[in-house]
Amino acid sequence: GADAIRWYLYTSAPPELSRRFSIDLVAEASKHLSTLWNTWQFFLMNANVSEVDLQAEVDPKLYTNLDRWIMAKLQVVIKEVTDYLDIYELTKASKTLESFVDTLSNWYVRLNRRRFWENDGAAYKVLYDCLVNLAKLHAPFTPFIAEAMWRNLVASIDPQAPKSVHLSDWPTFDSTLCDEQLLHDGNIALQVISVGRSARVASKQKVRQPLSELIIGLALESDRQSVERFRQYILDELNVKKINYLDSQQNFLDYIVKPNLPTLGPKYGKLLGGIRQELSGPNAKEIALKALDGQDVTLNIKDTEVVITPSDLLIEVKSPEGYAASVEGGIVAAVSTVITEELRFEGLARDLVRNIQELRKTSDFQINDRIDLWLDGLWDDLAKAIEIHRQTIMSDTLSLSLEIGSIPEDAFSIEVEFVKKGPKVKIGVRRRN
Repeated sequence: GADAIRWYLYTSAPPELSRRFSIDLVAEASKHLSTLWNTWQFFLMNANVSEVDLQAEVDPKLYTNLDRWIMAKLQVVIKEVTDYLDIYELTKASKTLESFVDTLSNWYVRLNRRRFWENDGAAYKVLYDCLVNLAKLHAPFTPFIAEAMWRNLVASIDPQAPKSVHLSDWPTFDSTLCDEQLLHDGNIALQVISVGRSARVASKQKVRQPLSELIIGLALESDRQSVERFRQYILDELNVKKINYLDSQQNFLDYIVKPNLPTLGPKYGKLLGGIRQELSGPNAKEIALKALDGQDVTLNIKDTEVVITPSDLLIEVKSPEGYAASVEGGIVAAVSTVITEELRFEGLARDLVRNIQELRKTSDFQINDRIDLWLDGLWDDLAKAIEIHRQTIMSDTLSLSLEIGSIPEDAFSIEVEFVKKGPKVKIGVRRRN
C-alpha cells in the first residue's frame, strides 16, 4: 500500500540519496506500521470490552512510574520529530517514531497488560494519548493510517474535534511532563530487564517457571535507585521472586577470553600464540573487565607492546554454580537456577493458565467471558500444583468453576503435554451464559 511504500522511502535513506527497492524491503520496513496497527487494535479491543470513558478526568495520583515514564518519552519524541522536520531530516524523524512505537508496544503495553484487563482508567488514558499523538505525528509520513486512527479515536467520540487528522493542530512539547531523572531510571530498568532476559535464556528454564533470585551488578551505585523505582516491573517481567545487588568489588563472574582471529591475525600474526597464552592466564578477568568497559588492553608479548581493542577479543561469561548470568553495557544480571518444589508447582500452574488462555482464544471467547473449566488426566505433581494455586488459576482464566474429571461433550477441549513425552492432560472450557 501507499503508506508502506512511503514509510520505506522515508526510513531507508535520506531523500537525496539513491536506494535499493524491492517488495521484500518494503515489507521489512512496514513491520513498524504493523506494530502501530496492532497496538491500536489492542487498545480498541480492550477499551470496547471495558466500555472505558476516554473523556473522563484521571486523578494524577493514579498514574504509575511507568505511565509517567512513557508520557515523558512521548514529549521527547514530539520535540525531536518536530525539530527534525523543521530542518527536513525526514529519515531521522521517521526513525525516532519507529523507536517510540516499538517502546510503546514492547515495553509499555507488555508490562501493563493486566492493568488493561482490570479496567485501569489511568493506563487507558495514557495509551489513548500516545495513540492520538502518534496519529498526528505520522500524518505527514503515512497519511492513510494516521487518518484512520484519528477518525476512530478522536472524531468518532468528540463532535468538536477536526474531522481529519490533517486539519488538527501539530503536537506541542510539554516540558512539565518531561522528567529527566524518570527517563533515566526507566531506561536503566529496561536495560536490566534486557540483560536479565538473556540470563534467563542461558538458564534454559521456561519463561513461566518462577525463579527465586535475580542478582544485579551495576556500573554506577546510583543506578540502584533507578532499579528500585521500577522494582516490581522487573520482578514481574523476569518472573523472579527477589532482587539482590552485587557490590562493586564483589567477584561474582569468571570470564573466558579468546582472540578474535579475523581482526588480531592480520595485525599480530606471529605473536598470536603469546597473545592467546596471556588471555587465558591469571589476568584474564582483568582483561575481560577492561574490554567490557570499552577500554583498550596493552600486553607485552616477547618484548613487543601489543594494543588490543575490545573488538579484538571474544569474551564469554562463566556463571558460578547455581546461576546463569549475562553481561551487557556494564550491567551484570544473574538468575538462580535452583528450582525448589514450591517454585516447580507454581511453574506448572502458570503453564496450565497459559494453555487455558490459548484454548479460550481458539474457542473464540471474548476476553471478559466467564467460563466453566474441566481438567482430566492429571498426574500427581500437576494435581498438587492445582490444589495450591486453585484460586489463582480460576481468577486468571475467569473460571467460575474448576472440576477434575471427564469433560462434557459440548465443551471445547484440547490435550496438552506439559512435560516432553509425559502424560497428556485434557483441558475443557465452556462459556458460562
